Amino acid sequence: MGDAFMRYRELYSLWVSNNAAVPELRPLFRMPDVEPDGALSVTDSLRAGVRTLASQIPPEMSEPKGSKT
Repeated sequence: MGDAFMRYRELYSLWVSNNAAVPELRPLFRMPDVEPDGALSVTDSLRAGVRTLASQIPPEMSEPKGSKT
Protein backbone atom coordinates (compact mmCIF):
# COMPACT_ATOMS: atom_id res chain seq x y z
CA MET A 1 0.00 0.00 0.00
CA GLY A 2 2.88 2.38 0.71
CA ASP A 3 4.14 2.05 -2.87
CA ALA A 4 0.74 3.03 -4.29
CA PHE A 5 0.65 6.01 -1.94
CA MET A 6 4.10 7.19 -3.02
CA ARG A 7 3.35 6.74 -6.73
CA TYR A 8 0.12 8.71 -6.43
CA ARG A 9 1.93 11.50 -4.58
CA GLU A 10 4.76 11.52 -7.14
CA LEU A 11 2.27 11.73 -10.00
CA TYR A 12 0.47 14.55 -8.19
CA SER A 13 3.74 16.42 -7.70
CA LEU A 14 4.52 16.14 -11.42
CA TRP A 15 1.01 17.25 -12.32
CA VAL A 16 1.15 20.28 -10.02
CA SER A 17 4.32 21.51 -11.69
CA ASN A 18 3.15 20.71 -15.25
CA ASN A 19 -0.65 20.68 -15.16
CA ALA A 20 -1.03 22.82 -18.27
CA ALA A 21 0.81 20.14 -20.23
CA VAL A 22 -1.43 17.28 -19.08
CA PRO A 23 -4.87 18.59 -18.12
CA GLU A 24 -6.24 15.09 -18.72
CA LEU A 25 -4.81 14.06 -15.33
CA ARG A 26 -6.89 16.64 -13.43
CA PRO A 27 -9.74 14.19 -12.56
CA LEU A 28 -7.27 12.00 -10.66
CA PHE A 29 -6.61 14.87 -8.27
CA ARG A 30 -10.15 16.20 -7.97
CA MET A 31 -11.73 13.08 -6.50
CA PRO A 32 -14.27 13.64 -3.70
CA ASP A 33 -12.83 13.22 -0.19
CA VAL A 34 -9.26 12.80 -1.51
CA GLU A 35 -6.54 15.33 -0.68
CA PRO A 36 -3.47 14.31 -2.71
CA ASP A 37 -1.33 16.91 -0.96
CA GLY A 38 -2.81 16.20 2.48
CA ALA A 39 -3.98 13.19 4.41
CA LEU A 40 -4.43 10.27 2.06
CA SER A 41 -5.47 6.71 2.75
CA VAL A 42 -5.02 4.18 -0.01
CA THR A 43 -8.27 2.30 0.32
CA ASP A 44 -10.00 -0.10 -2.03
CA SER A 45 -12.37 2.74 -2.90
CA LEU A 46 -9.49 5.06 -3.82
CA ARG A 47 -7.82 2.36 -5.89
CA ALA A 48 -11.06 1.66 -7.76
CA GLY A 49 -11.62 5.37 -8.38
CA VAL A 50 -8.09 5.91 -9.65
CA ARG A 51 -8.32 2.85 -11.92
CA THR A 52 -11.63 4.02 -13.36
CA LEU A 53 -10.36 7.53 -14.04
CA ALA A 54 -7.00 6.30 -15.33
CA SER A 55 -8.72 4.00 -17.83
CA GLN A 56 -10.35 7.08 -19.37
CA ILE A 57 -7.13 9.09 -19.73
CA PRO A 58 -5.34 7.25 -22.59
CA PRO A 59 -8.19 7.81 -25.09
CA GLU A 60 -8.35 11.51 -24.16
CA MET A 61 -4.60 11.95 -24.50
CA SER A 62 -4.56 10.30 -27.94
CA GLU A 63 -7.14 12.75 -29.34
CA PRO A 64 -5.69 15.84 -31.02
CA LYS A 65 -6.35 19.05 -29.08
CA GLY A 66 -9.66 20.63 -30.02
CA SER A 67 -11.17 17.46 -31.51
CA LYS A 68 -13.00 16.17 -28.44
CA THR A 69 -16.54 15.18 -29.21
